[in-house]
Formats: sequence, C-alpha cells, structure tokens
Amino acid sequence: GQPHSTFNHGGTADLWTLDLNTQKWTLVHLSGISTGPAQATFSAFTTMTFSGIVALVTHGGVLGGYSSDTFKTSNDLATTGSALVTAKTSMYYSTQTEGTQSEKEFWLDVRLTFFDETTDEDEGIPARAMHTIRSGKFKAGLDSIILYGGLDTQGNALSSMFYIKVSDATSAYSMGIGLTGITKAQASATGVKAALLRMIDTGFTCGDLTSYMTDYTSLARGSTCPPDDWGWLSCAAGSKKNFHNMRFLDSTDAGFSDIGSGRIVVAFFATLDDYEGCILPLFKDPTLFETAASMLANDTVLASAQFDTAGVDYTYGSAAELYVDLSTSPQTPWVKEDYLNQYGEDFGAVEAHIDSYVYDTTITDDNGCRTDCARGLCQGISGTSSSGSHETNSAGESVYCYSDSNPCTSSTYECAMPGKRFGHSATSLLLGGTSEIMILFGGETTDFGAEVAQLSSEVFTVHFSLTTATFSKLVVVDEDGNACGDSSDCSSELCPCARTDAAISVMGNVGSDNGRLLVFGGLSFGDSTASPVAAYLSRSTTLTVQPLNDLWYLDLTDLDEACSRDGTCNPLKWHLVIVPGNKPGARWGAGMVLDSSDNLYITGGATWDATTKFSEASDLYVFQLRDPFYQRCSATGAALTAAVAGVPAVFYLQCKDAFEEPANGARFQIDISGPVDMSPSVITTGDGEYRCTYTPERASSAYTVTIRVGRGGSTYQDLIAGYDSDPTDSEHQYLGYYVNIQGASNQNPYSLTVKPGDTDPAISTANGGAITLSTAGVVSSFVITAKDFAQNRRPGGDIIDAQMVLWNTVKNEASDSHGTPSTGKVQDNSDGSYTVSYSITAAGFYRLTVSFSGSTGVGTPVILDVQTGVPILEYSYAFGQIDSIVAGAASTAWVQTRDTYRNFIRSDGYENIEFELCIDVRGGNCPHGQVCDSVCAGGTIDNGVGITISYGDGPNGKTDSVTGQPYYGLYQIIFFPFNDGAFEPSIKHNSTYLECVFVSSSDPGFEIVDPCVEQLLIDRASNARRSLMDRSKVNRRRIQTTVSAQAGNGRRNNATTESLALQQTTIASAFTPPDNDLAIMWLGLAPILCCVLGVAIDLICGIGSFINSWRARKRMEGLEVQMDERRSVEGDGSIPGGVGSDTQMLKQGTTEAPRDVFGQLQNQGLMTSSDVERCRDLATNGDPRILGALDSHERSVMRTAVLFKKLVGGRNGNGNGNGNGSQGGSSGTETSKPELQLAI
Repeated sequence: GQPHSTFNHGGTADLWTLDLNTQKWTLVHLSGISTGPAQATFSAFTTMTFSGIVALVTHGGVLGGYSSDTFKTSNDLATTGSALVTAKTSMYYSTQTEGTQSEKEFWLDVRLTFFDETTDEDEGIPARAMHTIRSGKFKAGLDSIILYGGLDTQGNALSSMFYIKVSDATSAYSMGIGLTGITKAQASATGVKAALLRMIDTGFTCGDLTSYMTDYTSLARGSTCPPDDWGWLSCAAGSKKNFHNMRFLDSTDAGFSDIGSGRIVVAFFATLDDYEGCILPLFKDPTLFETAASMLANDTVLASAQFDTAGVDYTYGSAAELYVDLSTSPQTPWVKEDYLNQYGEDFGAVEAHIDSYVYDTTITDDNGCRTDCARGLCQGISGTSSSGSHETNSAGESVYCYSDSNPCTSSTYECAMPGKRFGHSATSLLLGGTSEIMILFGGETTDFGAEVAQLSSEVFTVHFSLTTATFSKLVVVDEDGNACGDSSDCSSELCPCARTDAAISVMGNVGSDNGRLLVFGGLSFGDSTASPVAAYLSRSTTLTVQPLNDLWYLDLTDLDEACSRDGTCNPLKWHLVIVPGNKPGARWGAGMVLDSSDNLYITGGATWDATTKFSEASDLYVFQLRDPFYQRCSATGAALTAAVAGVPAVFYLQCKDAFEEPANGARFQIDISGPVDMSPSVITTGDGEYRCTYTPERASSAYTVTIRVGRGGSTYQDLIAGYDSDPTDSEHQYLGYYVNIQGASNQNPYSLTVKPGDTDPAISTANGGAITLSTAGVVSSFVITAKDFAQNRRPGGDIIDAQMVLWNTVKNEASDSHGTPSTGKVQDNSDGSYTVSYSITAAGFYRLTVSFSGSTGVGTPVILDVQTGVPILEYSYAFGQIDSIVAGAASTAWVQTRDTYRNFIRSDGYENIEFELCIDVRGGNCPHGQVCDSVCAGGTIDNGVGITISYGDGPNGKTDSVTGQPYYGLYQIIFFPFNDGAFEPSIKHNSTYLECVFVSSSDPGFEIVDPCVEQLLIDRASNARRSLMDRSKVNRRRIQTTVSAQAGNGRRNNATTESLALQQTTIASAFTPPDNDLAIMWLGLAPILCCVLGVAIDLICGIGSFINSWRARKRMEGLEVQMDERRSVEGDGSIPGGVGSDTQMLKQGTTEAPRDVFGQLQNQGLMTSSDVERCRDLATNGDPRILGALDSHERSVMRTAVLFKKLVGGRNGNGNGNGNGSQGGSSGTETSKPELQLAI
C-alpha cells in the first residue's frame, strides 16, 4: 500500500495484525527484506490454504513508486526495474503474529507458471497491477485462485484471466549437483549455463541433443526429441518451470571452502518430485551426464566435465539453502538446518510452486475449447424488452460470445464478457449453497491515462465448470425497479454511480442464502472525464476527482444458476445503506473486511479534497451491519406517554437492520429525563423485538422519553426514527422512516406524564395541631394530603373517614364501648388535600383514626386531647360536709370548675379559689355574678380558721377510682375553725361567690348540679336579684344537701336534693368535760400500777417530747419557707408582725422577738405576759390550734395589706385582686399548698 508520509506512491510491504477484541495493532514484519514481498502499490491480495495453514498471497503491483516512466509502450514485458510493474508473487503462511520479524522464513516466493501452447514454453503469469486475485473452491471443489484483468507494464488494460491451482501447490528447495573438470568461470560462459539447464530439464537423455544450440535465448527443443522421448520417471515435459535460479558455486564461496579446486556445484531451485525424477537417477548411473554432455555439439567444456561422486557435503549453510549430499546418503539427498523448522516450514522450503492456467478467449465456439476456456453469455441489453433473458439459437441452445471480435448476433443482446478493465473489485459467492462463483464489480475499462476514460458500475458473475468459465452480467435495478446504468451522477441515491477501486464483500452468504453484495466507496470522475486514477498517480493539481464513501448493498436473494450459468436473470435491487454516526471519510482503494458477526471494517485508502488535494488515510472504522438501523426502529406502548407511579410501565421496541431484517442484539440508550431521571431496562424477546420496563416514582407531566440506538455512546447513537401508526396500543405497526411518510414527524422523543399511584395511607400525611389538640366546642380542622407510595400527591377522589372515640388513656380502651364515635367532616379540595373539621363539646382524650376506604393511615390512630374551654363561673359548683363543722377539727369542701359545656376544667390548678367563714354578711357590696373584692361581701369574717386549698385532690385521693383519671378542675378546701358559733361558709371562684353549693361528701353529679345552674342562669336572665343581707331567703346561695352516695359514672350522683333549712351553720364546741368516773377508777388502780409504769411512762414522755420538738421544728421550717415565698411575691421581703418572724423565733428556740405576733398583742394590752408565754409554749410544741390562729391572723393582715394597696393603686402583678400576691390567678394558700397544709 501507500504510506501516508510519502507522496511518490512508493510501496510498502509492512504486515500488521489487528486484534478485534482489544483493537490493538501489532506489527508482524517490516517491509524491505530481500526475501519478502515486493514493496509495490496496486498489488493484488488474497488468502489461500497452504500446508494446512491459511496463507496470505500478494501478486504484482508497481515497484518503486509511480513515475512518468511506469506505463510506457516501450517497456519490455520481460524486464523489471524501479518504477516498473512486477509479476512477483509472495506468500506469508507462518502462524506467528507477535513481534517485529524480518526473517525470510515468514515469506516464500511463489512461482506461478503455465505452459503456453503458442510458444511451446513454460511461462510465468505476466507482470500486472491494479488487477484482482480471489481465492475459492471454483473448480471441482478444489482450492484455487482466479486472477483477472489489470494493467500491464505498458499501461494497457487487460482482460486475461488465470486459474491458479492452489490444490497442487508444492514446496521448492535449493539443490545442487557436483561437477569436476570445469570451473565456475567456464560454467558461467555464454551457452554453457543454457546447455546445463537444458540437460537437467530433459533428464539428460533425449535421443539427440546435437541439434541443441548453445545460445540460451534461442535454445529450443528439437524435433528429434519429441515429448514422448523426454527423460524418465517424473522428469517430463515442462519441468523447466520447476528448475530455475541456476548458479555456480566453488571454494571461493562461503560455506564451500572444502570443496577443493577443479570442482563446482551447480545450484538451482527444484521441487522434491523434480529432484527424485531428474536428479536422483544420476546417482544411480553417473555416466548419464557424461554421455549427455558428449552429445552436445560445439561444447568442449561440457564434454570434458564429469559428474562428481566425491563425498562432499555441499551445504550452503549461511543462506539456509539445501543441497544434495553427493556421496554419503543418496537415499536422503538433502540436509536441513534446524532453525528452519522452528516455524513449521517443511524442509526449509524457499519457494512455493503452483501450476497456473490461462483461460483461452481466442476460440470461436465451444468445439474449439479443449480446457480452460472463457466465454460470455449473450444477454438482453438492460432497459430493453430483452433485459433479463439470454439469446438462444434455433435449437434452443444458449448463444455465447468469446471475445470482442466474436460478439452476439442479435442487436438487442450484448456480450457478458467483462472485457479489459483495471481497478475493478472481485469477491466470491457460494451460490445457493452449492457452487462457488466469482463476482466482479466496477473498474476502469479504458487504458491507463486515457483522455476520455470510462468507468463502470456493472456487476458480473463467473460460473466455473471443469473446462469453462462463463460470464454473466447481472440485471440490477433501483428500489423502484428502474434499470441502473453506468451513471456518473454520484449524488443519486437510487443506484451506485460508476467507479473504480471500490471495496466489496459479500455478507450473509450462509447455507443456501446468497446474502448481499456490499460496495463501499471508490473513485469517480471529478470535473473532467480524464482517468481519475491517472490524476491521482500524477498528483495532478489541476484535475479534480470525486472520492466516495457511500455504502450500498445488492440483494442477491434472487440470483441463481439460471442466471450465472445460462443468463436468464431476475432483476436484483440496489439499496443505499444510511450509515448512522461517524462514518468513514470519502476514499478509494480502502481495505474492507467482513467478520463472521457481520461487522464491517474499513481501513486506509486514498482521498482528495480541494484544499489538501491527494492524501492517504490510516484510520480504521467498524460498522455493525446487523445492528438495528435507527430509521427502521420504532416504539409502541402506552408507557411511552403515560405511566402511574409505583406501577411497572412497559413499552416495546422493534428494530430492523439496514437490510430490513429483524435486528437482535441492539444497543439502546433510553433516557427518561424529568424530576427524577430513569433508565428503563431492556430485554430482547427475539425476532428483533425488545421489551422495555421502568417503574416511575415521582409523578409529573414534565418527563421526556428519548430512545437512541447504536454503539459507542451517545456521540455515535441516533434517535430511532421509525414511524408507528399507533404508538399507544403495544402492537408494532411500523410504517417506515418517518421522513418518507407524508405529514409524519418523528415521534421520538416522547412526552411522558406520570400520574400518582394509588393512595398509600401509610405515606399520606396529616398536618395541623388539631390532630392531637383541640378545645371543647371549638370547630377545629386539620389537612390530610393523600400521597402514593413515592409521596406523590394524589389528585383527589379518595374516600376518607375520620373518627374520634372517647378514650381511657389509663386503661387504653374506649371509655364507653357502646358509645357512638364522633366523626369529622371531610372536604375534598380536588388537589390531593382534604380538610377534616370537627367540633367536640365533651372534653377528654379521644382516639383519632383516619382511614382511606377502610385502611388506617396518616400515622393514626393518635390521641386527641380535647381540652376544656375557659372556666365559666356560673357552671362551677361546690360540695362538701359544710353542715356539720366542728371547731378544732378539720372539715373538707370541694370546688368543681367547669366550662360552658360542663366539662371539668383540665388545667394545672391555676384558678383562684377562696374560702370564707363569715360571722355576718352585709348586702349590696357584691351583686350576684360579679367580682367581689370585699371580704364576706362587706361583712365580718372569722379569722379564727385555718385554710388549705389544693388542686386535684378528690374524695378518693388524686385519682378517680371509677374512671382511673385524675380529678380535673377539682379544688379541695380543708378548713380548721377554732371558734364555735354561727357562721356562714362562702366559696369564691375567681372572686365570684359560688351560688350552687351542695352538702355532699362526694360529687353530686350532673343530674343534681345542672338544674341548679340552669335555674341560676334563668334568674340572671330575668334580672332576679337577691340581697346578700336578706337572710329570710334560704336559697340565696343555693346550698343544697344530698344523700351521700358516690356516682358510678363520671362522679355524678343521682340522689335527690333538698334545700337546707338554714344559711348559717352552727359550729359545735370541740372541748368537753372529762369523764370523772373513769378517772376515779384509774386513780384506784394507780397505786398498784404506779411503780410498774413509772419508769416506762417517764421514758415514753421523754421520747414524745423529743418527737414533738422535732416535728415543731419541721413545721416551722415549712412556715419559714412559706413566709419567705410570700415576702418574695410581695416584694417587700417581710411582713411586719407576720408569722414568719414567729416561726423563725420558735425555730431558733428563743422567746424574744421584737415584732412577733404574741408580743404585739401583749403590747396592745390584748394579752397578758402569762398568756404570751403559754401560747409560745404551745406553738413550740406544734399545737394545731395556736398554729391555726397564727395562720388566720396572717391572712387577715395580708388581706388588709392588699386592700391598702388597691386603695392607693398598687395592685399586684397578676391583677386579679385576690390580695395574696400569687401567680397565675391562684390564691396565696394555693401557691403553697403542701407547705401550708403541713403547717396547719
């Protein structure tokens, strides 16, 4: 080929291999070795099988690069030289392909000879270039090579065809015979060499050698030595084709120093058969040579020479040539160098000899053809009515033509002989799976350098029999059935234009399938009709040429023997292959190989463009012919445009290759782009169809499905462009390339909408505080967002139910298993959201469950806390045993706070609850239902009472024994009166007197309470006012008595009620006279027990005294903490004369305090010193009466202080006017409930 780096068209003979798996090139050997192939351009190249190994064969070409002297009419066909055409044939058949090699063992010269009957001589195939050689089993199933056409040394286009019988190929070796009595100089003289060759050629015995001339160039076989008298054994006629390269060697030559003087070796190349038939007999009878030599007239040199039988081993070792061992081992007359066998070459062969036969085109009919004749069929001219038929004679026999001088007889028929041409292309085809034929395509049909050249796009077949080769011209048409001609318009996409140096191959020729003829590239005319090849070789800067890179295929399905043998041909259609991606640039003379997987490789070649003019390429391209062709791929299936999140989506692809056959093994690149990119999986289902699956997750209408097909990544992939009439029905209805369909556009890419999947209750969400928290009677709402498994928002339409069941969180069960659940109202917002609204009047904990068509979701069930509203004073009530109060003993009352829906207030005890024991009540200062800041409504309060108020303490402790729930909204009042007499107990809730008070040790229940509340509301509505001082009205405070019975349902008592007869309560005295009789009895027994119990009593008293002292200190510590907290609340640090100073004093064990209560009372003349000392002792010992009196005194002082502050505008921080300085609306006693209770 032509190396890229030079521009003189100098040849190269480098040999490279390409590993198709790794795409790695490896240099096998360098060009330029003497024993390798000729460094020639435009040589022919093929393969053959030799010695069981596939061998590469090169033949002919232009040596030394093109020059103006290359093709001249004066060139002698028999000479070779630089820039001239050669006939050299070389064969490479080693199995080693690694590393750079230059040794000759990789290459053998091939001697192609045939017997020319016209000259009665053995001839070699004449030198030529730009021809074709093609191997195959063309005759009788034997390996052979067909050589056709080309240019000779003078630039003439050739039409000759040779049959090279590869099956008869033999190896030739370098051999020799020894002669004495002659020198190398004598043997080399004119005539002697010719005579020796003739003697060897004839086996040294031909009846009369005297007529042989000594001039080699004119030496001819005499009539007295007919063919029947040639030699013996296998040394027969024509053996000169095997005996050649004769040379003379003596002791001056390397390796022959021991041959001695007066001796020479006549060396030559010959086959083993020739050696055994012609040379070996000389060893049996040495006189044969002398007899033959003496018969040669006029040659005294040869006549005196004698056959040398001396024991000399003539081994031309350094050149690795083999010679006959003349003495010691005549049965093994050759010697092998060991290193010659390391590559598996039998006996170190130096040549391959192959018999060749020229096809005779000079005959005029079949009767003149004895063997190897070429003929053409007379076929109808394309475009005429005779097209596709062949001419027959009157007997119905086919009419043949044999040369241009013997054309067809009818004007509507033409001779199918291809004629002379060069630059054509050849390949082989197993026709119908039975007989192998050769196909010829294109070429230049005029002599080299013709001013008006002719190019061809014709297709010929050659059918072989044992004696003849028959040419047939195929009828080729375009896809519409119109005849194709040798058009020079290469822009047409109907038929290939005329061209030369195209690359061709046959694909799909398997079994009985003929397959297709592929044609790539080539060279066509530019702006003139001058030979484009001549313009290239001369490096013309003025002529333009047109390189091509189109790819065509000719469908050979309808080709049969009736056409190739008889000339009756069916039209065969050309199809242009649209090559996707990055295809090879335009070129001619490219190498093309088609592998078993129908991958087409293109490499090298020459090209031209207007800027750089002529240049050569070294790139490599591969085209997977069986890959799906994007124009013949289409898609169908609803999933191309619509899918549902979470549901596997399927669509289908079908693809045909460039030949409209189902294409398997496609490489697709399918991209679904959008909010979430996806790549569907693709599996083949056979017959060129594929199933694509993806599962979308994110719903959106912004997806795009893009389908590409091809190899090598997106750069080399194309959008599929086949048109499906209904791409949504999952049925393939491929109509073709969309461009060829009127009004159609490419459906690819596709717009895809992914809708949300079915609602997944577990994924759906609910938002809003009202899911877990609400207020009784308030309309609350929360929002449900329905989503599928991938959190896509649903469009709406779900069936949603929200139920709320009153729940006992302690027992984790429904409070009423037979109760009717509350339900929410669900509004569908038609956007996947639902507003759930509800209003529950009964406070408490509820179990909220949201379900979608019966399936629970959105994280439910959850506990919904329905809290109470603000306390409604009219609905609050009190109860307790307030009709049987005893001075000096603790009594208990309870206040139940409720909201407008009668729910017990669920709080942390922040309500302000006050208890008063009034001596008298003055009316008018505190109207009913109004905040009353004054004590006892302006009357007189009994301060001689200790009071403790706590939250959440009920009749049964902290927890309702029936419900298991805490006592919500319930305040416990423990009061300790010190004075007996008539009093009126009063209870305030947030400074408002409660008017529904019940005498009951347990909650009277709603059935008892609510009638009182309702009557109260009626009275207020009718502006019924009662005077606080009007004691004649027994129901002014609605104090009622009830039967003391605990309700079984929610602390409600179903007992009947009756009004108290009196508003005032008489407090009985707690101090009664002792039982004297019992004392006398004990005094009678005292003398007896005194001694026994004295010590014990004294010990017990001591322990008791210690315990009382310890308890007093603890109580005082509690009072001290209490007073400190109160002083910090008031902000003044201390209360003058308060109990805090007393308790501190008592804690420290001293009886002196400048500001203690007892001291102040003594200073005011209200107590004597003995009274003070006694009170201090009782307080120190924790007497509850003294401590209660101190607490009552302190409360009175604090109330007075609060009143003073209000009068001067100094209300406390919480502004509730309760006078105790507590936070959050709680009374002072409530704030320190535990400590105060302990102190009292």
